[in-house]
Amino acid sequence: MESPLGREVRGWLRLSAMAGWSRNDSTASYRMTEAERRRGNLLGWFATALRGALYPDPDLAVRTALYPLGWGPPPIADPAAHTAALSHLRA
Repeated sequence: MESPLGREVRGWLRLSAMAGWSRNDSTASYRMTEAERRRGNLLGWFATALRGALYPDPDLAVRTALYPLGWGPPPIADPAAHTAALSHLRA
């Protein structure tokens, strides 16, 4: 049985994959605007961060959720943001 959230997340992942393909294949029939490509990349990043919720071990869950901070969008990939998030979670 599929949930509405599962369908939505799969759509985000599909859009993220298309964003990568459209940048690398100029002959593709699924050309995307820069705004669509950015949205796809951000949704893919967000879905990757949400993966942390699947782990029962809290330490592994937090590390999985925070991993995208290292390679995410520039404002989020900031080392200070990463340190602040960890500090807040430890409090």
